[in-house]
Amino acid sequence: MSRVKKRNKPIFTPSRIVFGVALLVAVLIFYPMIANSRVDKNKLYKKAGREMAIQDYEGATKSLRAIVDLDPNYKDAGKKLDEAKKLLYKQATNSIAAGDLEQAEARLVTLSDTDPDYKDVPDLIDDVEEKQADEQSNDSDGGDTGGDQSSDPGGSNPDDSTDGGDTGDGDSDPGDNGSSSLKEIGANDLPIDLLPKSTEGYKIIQNGWLAEPVQAGSVFIPRDAAVRKEIDRGILTVAKHEDEKTATDRFEEHKDAFPTETEEIEINGHSAYFGLYAESKPKVFPPMARIMWTRGEWFFYMDVLPSNAPSTSFKKQIVFDLVEKFGY
Repeated sequence: MSRVKKRNKPIFTPSRIVFGVALLVAVLIFYPMIANSRVDKNKLYKKAGREMAIQDYEGATKSLRAIVDLDPNYKDAGKKLDEAKKLLYKQATNSIAAGDLEQAEARLVTLSDTDPDYKDVPDLIDDVEEKQADEQSNDSDGGDTGGDQSSDPGGSNPDDSTDGGDTGDGDSDPGDNGSSSLKEIGANDLPIDLLPKSTEGYKIIQNGWLAEPVQAGSVFIPRDAAVRKEIDRGILTVAKHEDEKTATDRFEEHKDAFPTETEEIEINGHSAYFGLYAESKPKVFPPMARIMWTRGEWFFYMDVLPSNAPSTSFKKQIVFDLVEKFGY
């Protein structure tokens, strides 16, 4: 009995070749996206761990929220987020009890942005803002000139307190000059002397040394809820160097980190540089905006960190507003 010899089918048929090419294209397109997503989540997860370790529950809450937004089932990020919110809430209520209303509101705002209905956070924010309004009313001694009582941010220019009306609006404060004139800087002033004590439209949640005695900074949180949805915070840095050349060199070095949509602008009577940070993943981490400038041996820069993806013009508007109110 003879056997029928089977014919072997060719391995590379046209349909198999088409399928293979399609599969390869899909891998080339989607694998980098998946890999980058894993890297981003892993970086955020590690960052959150460091923040929890140093009791920075505000930062940890934001990092873990970002992870959960990317992947709700990523490791134990959801569980850690609940823990971070619980600890941040405790910090906020402790700040209220201690009378630190600025810090309390910043922490409550972070909780509200992460989970709008978390416990009694909305009510607490209202209570804190009401207490702050009462304090400002008591401090103003008549209202419109309250900011002038403390002259400029560091007390370096006593004449500011007698400046009749160059502050631009009736609700003046140390950080708001509302005009194109520069505030004076005393020969013996230090960076911390120039930090604003208050700024209209913003809560200052941090004022202090970054590298004593050379560099100091402030952190601003927008009061307006609509702005807070787009802008996480503003950050001011003030540095005093040995000479004008050193300040200029630092200015030029920093320009390299903000090479996008650059513009030479005029503000507060001096020239300044505007640019966006060179972010490698702008769709994941919206680039922050910066305005920076020098005055002799002084180097200043104001950053705006977005929480969403606002337009460049919106970020420029906010950072311009902060610099204008800073006044130096």
